[in-house]
Amino acid sequence: MTSLTKPNRWIQAEFVSSAPGCYHPIVAITELDRRRISSWCEARVPADLRHQIIISATFRGNSAVITERRPPWREDFGLEWSSNRIAKLTVDPATNKWILYATDRNDRLLNYSRDVGVGVSLVEILAELQSDPTAIFWG
Repeated sequence: MTSLTKPNRWIQAEFVSSAPGCYHPIVAITELDRRRISSWCEARVPADLRHQIIISATFRGNSAVITERRPPWREDFGLEWSSNRIAKLTVDPATNKWILYATDRNDRLLNYSRDVGVGVSLVEILAELQSDPTAIFWG
């Protein structure tokens, strides 16, 4: 199969372990993992404080983005809640391992899993995000 005829449901592998030109099917996050991530986000904030802060996840393909949302702190700023990306969780389609990304002050993604040496399973990634030993996620 040449790159001109590859189906849309396939993506070119961008992983060091993959051979150039090797294609892998797009791996979407399973429904079970979506529920785990969503439950983790919901448990992060007590119910009586959800009018002040919301932690949520959005899903796209093989990634989940954890976001913190807060209401406007001044009326003249409008009614829209502010949004701050906390982390990105991605499942690697080549290895089925999870990768955790943090964001810097300019909202650029940093490969936290590689730099700190954590991850593989979703449970480990969520535990690391919860404990935040480097204070990169929650300050």
